[in-house]
Amino acid sequence: MEDVALKLLVCFTDERSWTLRRLVMAEVTQMPDLVDVFLGRAAARVNQSLADRLLALSVAGHLRVDDPTLAAEQFGSLLTGGMDGRTRFGTRRVPEPELREVARATVDTFLRAFAPA
Repeated sequence: MEDVALKLLVCFTDERSWTLRRLVMAEVTQMPDLVDVFLGRAAARVNQSLADRLLALSVAGHLRVDDPTLAAEQFGSLLTGGMDGRTRFGTRRVPEPELREVARATVDTFLRAFAPA
């Protein structure tokens, strides 16, 4: 899970990703449908893939997940919640060791919540 978390963080903190998020935020009042396109084509696909994997891990007994989609959203929130501040809204590159530590801490917290009894 830490490898997946790190890959997601690298993507989230990539300059192109920040550029796209800035563009969407700047234009959302003029083009509200842009959010649906952005979320539908990017975030929803990532979240659904993660939810599918969490469901598989739950069925195999490695996790205790009642709602895989919600659990995937929660994982993503734990993972990226502090990145705005760490990256100064995309103006600071976060060193890989720091990204690894965030990934490790996210997985640790997530497993504490969803580990089987």
